[in-house]
Amino acid sequence: MNKKVLAFYCAAAVLLGQFFLCFTIANALTDNQKTAISDNCSQIKTILHNIQHEDSRARVYLGASYETIRSKFINALNHRLVDNGIAAPELVNNQAAFSAAQDNFKDDFIDYQKTLEELIGVDCENNPDDFYQKLITVREKRHIMVQDISKLSEVIEKHLALIAELKGNL
Repeated sequence: MNKKVLAFYCAAAVLLGQFFLCFTIANALTDNQKTAISDNCSQIKTILHNIQHEDSRARVYLGASYETIRSKFINALNHRLVDNGIAAPELVNNQAAFSAAQDNFKDDFIDYQKTLEELIGVDCENNPDDFYQKLITVREKRHIMVQDISKLSEVIEKHLALIAELKGNL
């Protein structure tokens, strides 16, 4: 991820963190919290649009990277091993785990983007409660995406370890 995107994420996290710091995960907002959401609605929407745009760019970058790893490294190595008659069932299992994790990432990102779009569509000036409840949902879906990315990283690390082990056995 380039420095501009990383800087934007940090700035957005700080802005959202400062703005929503006073809000708890409780179901009901106080009058002050409702007023804060209503009064800052246009600024919140601008930040959310920027996050949506940057998330889409990050998704394209990550998606392309994961596809390259899968097709040019994981699948290609496993095909070469099969062609050379070398049994490596752990690498094949890891390939399946990576494909499943990649599919989860794709599906969860689409779900997150749809929910974020719904959040942006909520009239936060007149419906701060609905807006905040949808915000909680968006945060949960974003957390799921973070878990998906962590899972993909774990599978990649495992694959590298399996390759090192295979190399030592050849």
